[in-house]
Amino acid sequence: IIFVLDIIVVFRTAFFDQETRLLVTEPWLIARRYLRSYFVLDLLSAVPLGVILMPYCGSSTGAEQVLRAPRLVRQLRMLRILRLLRISKVKYYLDTIQDRLHIHPGVLRLMKFTLIVFMVTHLNACLFFLLG
Repeated sequence: IIFVLDIIVVFRTAFFDQETRLLVTEPWLIARRYLRSYFVLDLLSAVPLGVILMPYCGSSTGAEQVLRAPRLVRQLRMLRILRLLRISKVKYYLDTIQDRLHIHPGVLRLMKFTLIVFMVTHLNACLFFLLG
């Protein structure tokens, strides 16, 4: 749900044009820019594969078994990895925050470090959950 909400918000978010240095608020220009950049990645990341496959498998654990099938749906599993590519947008957001709020570079480095610590901790917890 959060990924879908993100798509809706980005379709309505104005941006600064690099050439004219003006704020672009026209909805069709915003949509055109988004469709040419991250839209496909965001859309593929928002696809809930477990929910889609559940009617074909009978249960959520059956859907997970189908997703683990060797050749049948291996390509669909790769769509899950696309969610990780959304992390590349974080740098853009941090740069925007720094420019608009005039944050000191040291504070921004501390924010980035904290974000990295949280992400590494989260991935570590996921690994322990997988192994446990």
